[in-house]
Amino acid sequence: MKKLIALALLTLAMSAQAQHHRHHQRGGNWMAPVIVGGVIGYALTRNYYEPVYNYGYVPPPVVVQPPVRANCTPWTETQHADGTITRTRTCQ
Repeated sequence: MKKLIALALLTLAMSAQAQHHRHHQRGGNWMAPVIVGGVIGYALTRNYYEPVYNYGYVPPPVVVQPPVRANCTPWTETQHADGTITRTRTCQ
């Protein structure tokens, strides 16, 4: 949007310069549109937002731990009188 406005103002300044030459007048009246266009262009392209410094806040460190391998006994199967089988093991 800013570039579009700057381009429109530049076109307006150039058309004013072209009209000036059509009348075959002598003089250096081109300087005022250039200065006004430069000031407007600077104002449009200037950074209005200042960086935000968040002093005092330090993010916590990221700790990546390797996966824990459990120390487990092998599976043991026990068949009961009703025909069901249970598998058990113990882990530390």
